[in-house]
Order: sequence, then C-alpha cells, then structure tokens
Amino acid sequence: MIKLVTFDVDDTLTLGRSIWEQFYIEIGTWDKIGKKFLSMFKRKKITFDQFMQMDAGAYAGNHERMIHFAIQKLILIGGIKETIYGLNKRGIKTAIVSGTIGQLAFYLKEKFNFDFCYANPLIADEDGILTGEIQMRVPPMKKDITMRHLKKLLGLNKEEVLAIGDSELDFNMFDEAGYSICVQHAPAVVKKRVNYVLPDNNLIYLLKLVEKLNSKKTVELVH
Repeated sequence: MIKLVTFDVDDTLTLGRSIWEQFYIEIGTWDKIGKKFLSMFKRKKITFDQFMQMDAGAYAGNHERMIHFAIQKLILIGGIKETIYGLNKRGIKTAIVSGTIGQLAFYLKEKFNFDFCYANPLIADEDGILTGEIQMRVPPMKKDITMRHLKKLLGLNKEEVLAIGDSELDFNMFDEAGYSICVQHAPAVVKKRVNYVLPDNNLIYLLKLVEKLNSKKTVELVH
C-alpha cells in the first residue's frame, strides 16, 4: 500500500531549462559563467556539490525576486495539479526531495499543496540580496538521508513509499523506496534502474500507477 510519494524537481517536475540555467539567463550571465561551470561539471573537473556552490556564488548580489521571475518562465510537467490533488484526496502524503534551488521547491509546494518540501534555498540578506551562499539541506548524492527521515517521521516502511526522479542522482532516493519511477525523457541508465517509466511526460500516469498498486491490480505501466 503506497502511503508516500516523493518527487525530484529539475527535469522531473520541470521540463527543458533547469531553474539554475533559467536564473543565469534572467540575470544575463548564462553564456559568460553558467555554461563554463556546466562544462566543468560535465568534464568531471568539479563535483556536483562544487557545481552547486559555484552557481550559488555566481548569483551573489542579485535580488531574491529574480529567482521568482525565473520560476515563472519554467515549463512544468503536465498533470501536477491533478496528481497531487488525487494523491492527497486518497490520504497519500507527498514530498519534494530535491537538490534544486529551494525557492523553486517551496513555490511548487505552495502552488500544488505538497505535504513536505526538502531542497536547498539560496541565502539572502535582510534586504533580499543573495549572498552567494546556499543552505545545503539535501546534498545531491545523499537524498537517502531525507528519505529515511520521512519514513521515520510518518512511521512507514520501504514498501509504502514510491519515488520519482530522472537521473542517477536519484538512485539513492530510489533505494529507500519500495517502488521507483522515472519520467519518459530520463536517460536509458535510469530507465533500466527503475520499476516503471512514465509513458508520456504527464504525471497523471503516476496517479494511475499508485491506484493500481494500492488496489493490487496488474500494473501495465512498465518500461
């Protein structure tokens, strides 16, 4: 019986540009700085944690409101509203567990009524100016820590949890869930790792999957 569904954000709840890239574009430094840091990460010159810290540092001096301007330009996956409403209506808890910019995660929590939200907010001073620091609440390679916290908080075992993500960074989150699912555009290595793959980029299929699992019906939503 699924009682908790956890969600990654970048490339799972959002499509196309990540909030990190969109924020760079918003402040006009993507080509000069953002692309450089991304290239360094892809060439394994820096770790993902260092990548995040460098991005956060590059945003210093901008007002926090610029994050929200960037958020408004993001593309969201279809069916979020209907899916979270449907899960909540069935008494199933929902949680964002993501290494993304916290301001985006908290926005999604409030907009769609997720029960819990764990992410990494950029720090701003009393005037709303970003300091270049990031509060690391969910280290990208350690989502399992947050997952274990949630299970203990809610008194759940592994088989009562379903997790959805898009990348290898979500593998340790999948390890703490009885069922794992990825979005249709996830890399092949991720599709091979999960139990189910969305047949389309719409979360409504996730709701249907949970309904089938909880009713013990045969599940056809597979790779």
